[in-house]
Amino acid sequence: MAVVPFISNSGDVLTVDPEIDPVNDLLVRVRFVLDESEWGRIQELDIFGAKSRRRFPEVLDGFGAVSVTVEGTRMALESPRGWHADDFEIVSAMRKIETPEGGHMVGMLFASAPAWTQALNSLMEMGFIVDGETDDEVSATDRNGTNVMISIYPTNQVATVVFARQMPTASSRSPEVLQLINNLNVSFIIGSVAMMVNEMDVEYLVAKSAVPTIGGVDVPAVLDALVVGLVGLILEVEPVVQRVLSGELSVDEATRRLT
Repeated sequence: MAVVPFISNSGDVLTVDPEIDPVNDLLVRVRFVLDESEWGRIQELDIFGAKSRRRFPEVLDGFGAVSVTVEGTRMALESPRGWHADDFEIVSAMRKIETPEGGHMVGMLFASAPAWTQALNSLMEMGFIVDGETDDEVSATDRNGTNVMISIYPTNQVATVVFARQMPTASSRSPEVLQLINNLNVSFIIGSVAMMVNEMDVEYLVAKSAVPTIGGVDVPAVLDALVVGLVGLILEVEPVVQRVLSGELSVDEATRRLT
């Protein structure tokens, strides 16, 4: 009997005689059986992403031992440091349910957590409420009406973050506002600002940025940094644009304040 640990800062997961199956030249799946209390700990502490990844169905029926399958690279198995839980992601959890007709297996399948999960947590801490989510994008709005849309474009390998704050009618036709925005976009680093008019003729001040989703880019961390930065950007720019519209500030003075 071989006892193999998955090393974790949350406490190692000990497996007995784990089964290893190749997926392709790069990936392998490891299957092992755990008792109910250990499965509960894995979910509570998000080991293998069991708490933060999307799962179908949401709850695993029944009681008792759970057969868990995780996926990782062949290199993760060959690491001289041992098997580290952070190098594996959960794929499925199965449990045998006994019925009068005999036993049958029920299962929970896991999918990758959306790339925006970390960013969304930051937004919710800042008072944003999610008001729409699909596989490719998520929308959230704060109590002041500022909306943020995070979108993933797999074909183009890019993710975008767009903040929009409603503005007075005719803002986009103000030469002073357009000149200010042009001045700001010359100096801003993390994103750009623009005026937008939607199909209902509602006008918005928009702050936006994008990040490539290619290998080597920590997309969740970058999206998190972008939403924090763009929140600050639009909160700083919007009141100054309003003062330019009202004539309180000149374009030059507004530019100096924001750059």
